[in-house]
Parts: sequence; structure tokens; C-alpha cells
Amino acid sequence: MTLDEFNNAGLGLEVEMDVKDDDGFENTIKYWIEPLRVEGNEVKAVHVCTDWAIEFSFNIMDNDTPGSILKMVEACIEDAYNDED
Repeated sequence: MTLDEFNNAGLGLEVEMDVKDDDGFENTIKYWIEPLRVEGNEVKAVHVCTDWAIEFSFNIMDNDTPGSILKMVEACIEDAYNDED
């Protein structure tokens, strides 16, 4: 994914998502995605920040799209939210 695709898709903007834990408690978490590693004009890795005290990073694969990145980010946040350990 190019840096232009990343920016045009609004991936760097703050987004809110609703999460529900195993007990049914709902919460809204804000997150945003930052390019972590850019080679030329290609985004190779991103860093995800939240207002909920978790951060994580992952590599971007050649076939990733803005939609697939958002799905991965939200799945990781939801997994972290439901992790009781």
C-alpha cells in the first residue's frame, strides 16, 4: 500500500469503535494508525495507538488494503479488550 493510499483512506484519522466484553459490558475505544516504516512510497509497517492504554504494531503485506488493515486493527483491539489475563 502506498503512503498516498494510506492517507486517502483516512487511516491516520482518529476512529471510534464499540467493543463488548464477555460479560456484555460495552465501551467505546478511540484509535488511530500511524505509518511506522515507509520504504520509498510504500507503507511496510504501521503502529496503532488507542485511548485505552494499548499500542501495537504490525507489518503490511503486499496484498493488504485499507479495509483489511482496519479489520485487523479492530480484531486486535477487540481481542485485547476481552483478554482477561
